[in-house]
Amino acid sequence: MKHQTYFNSLLTSIQNQEESLNLLLHSQGIIQIINNLQLILYQLSAYLLNSTLTLEEEIYFFKVLKPTILGKLIYYNKIYRLESSLNRQMHLEKKFFSKKLTQLKNQSKKYIRKSSFYKYYINNRTDKDHLYFSRGNIDLKEGLSSVAFKIDMEFSTYYDIKVAKIIADNMFYSYLKDQLYLLEQQEVYSSKSNKVKSQTLHWSESQNALIELIYALYVTGSIGHRRIEIRKIAIVFQELFQIPLGDIHHAFHRMKTRAKSRTCYLDKLKQGLEEYMDKDI
Repeated sequence: MKHQTYFNSLLTSIQNQEESLNLLLHSQGIIQIINNLQLILYQLSAYLLNSTLTLEEEIYFFKVLKPTILGKLIYYNKIYRLESSLNRQMHLEKKFFSKKLTQLKNQSKKYIRKSSFYKYYINNRTDKDHLYFSRGNIDLKEGLSSVAFKIDMEFSTYYDIKVAKIIADNMFYSYLKDQLYLLEQQEVYSSKSNKVKSQTLHWSESQNALIELIYALYVTGSIGHRRIEIRKIAIVFQELFQIPLGDIHHAFHRMKTRAKSRTCYLDKLKQGLEEYMDKDI
């Protein structure tokens, strides 16, 4: 139980850091998470050396905990390298992301065809967990890659690394799909001939205030009966007011932990409207 409590606290701390940083606005946030994940893996290695785990705990450690952390580390490192190399022209970005997405799809098809472990993992099987996710059970007859002979046998079963790569690829796939979607939507709205000119309307509140309003409109179904994705609504507002909003999901999660009111802008709107109604006009 004490091990599980510690493991859960690590995953929670990572989630909190991910939610507290606007990763898509600056590379410094990604670097902070990369450094933190490396530190956590180092701490886990030391923790494991000084702990005795049951078989069930060891399987959880190498099937879920470590691969989740290592997978995120691989993912964020990919994002950092990719963001650093991007040419910020829309048509070039779209071609770049499309190429990466195709490569990832082809790689996944290759895994499905050739890797018995990949099939085992994605089908949520558990019958061989004691072999794949407990230390000292590497079977050389499996025809392992050379990585198997370079790992720390006290901190890896070899297959935890393979799971981490699967997790990283899944996250990277979602990232690429999101980026392509945003670029396609930007193209749509940029091409509208009747687009409101930026000099006619200016958003005079904060970015967070606009994000709060966007979420309120979305969750209440006020726009499109909630059949329109929130990212699309955000793009419309960005175009309308010519204001970059960045990663609205991370901004929203920060709002959920505000010390006072979590809906301070909506509260301000309500108060202002009621005061205006009370005036003798």
